[in-house]
Amino acid sequence: MKITAIESLQWAAYPRLLMVRVHTDSGLIGLGETVDKVHGAKGALHGTIAPLMLGQDPLEIEGLWRFAFDNIMYHGYAGAELRALSAVEIALWDIAGKHYGAPLYHLLGGRVRERVPTYNTCIGFGEVNDYRAWSENDGAHAGRLAESLLADGIGAMKIWPFDRFSERSQGQRIAPAQIERGWERCAPCATRWARRWRSALNATFAGTGRASSASPARLSRMTFCFWRTCCRRPTSMRFAKCRAAQASPSSALSF
Repeated sequence: MKITAIESLQWAAYPRLLMVRVHTDSGLIGLGETVDKVHGAKGALHGTIAPLMLGQDPLEIEGLWRFAFDNIMYHGYAGAELRALSAVEIALWDIAGKHYGAPLYHLLGGRVRERVPTYNTCIGFGEVNDYRAWSENDGAHAGRLAESLLADGIGAMKIWPFDRFSERSQGQRIAPAQIERGWERCAPCATRWARRWRSALNATFAGTGRASSASPARLSRMTFCFWRTCCRRPTSMRFAKCRAAQASPSSALSF
């Protein structure tokens, strides 16, 4: 079996998504995908990755990946080329599963759990724009977004209350007052979660790689403090306790 063509697909309704189809002479077609920076990934796919893959055996996944990566690694270990290669690799695994008539978890060593938890990345587009629901009116509707996710059976969400501050210092510093302002946006969300579902919904913080090593430590101390007190004290008392924790990290562990 040989790879005969590599095709890319886009939809106007999902502009950040690039689908990749790998065709073979046996008639099997593998489907893969990559997200964001679509124009760069598409150029890398057809200009760099596809010429390396055409005519190769699609079942030799590890060898093909290493062959392609050896040709792009001098550009670095991330970027358009690697996103394109990732989409092709997904498609190759899809072909392998179809060829052997087995689910991929069997080919990858077997199942280790019955269920995998999911989270909402809070991005979206068009009619379903969770980022807008999270950020508009300075977070006034964040609690409503949390309720809708739980109603859909989604028990975790990604939030980014501190990005606007990290951008100003290029991730070098975040002040306690800025952490307090960021958490004010989360307060409606956190209060609703804890009161109605008792920690039914978890939050993952997205820093987009901007923060220096000192900033996450400060955030983690005040974050722990905030969640411990979010429903037991008014906001002013909450952050007074957190500011004390900032000065003395161990105090965040005793309430």
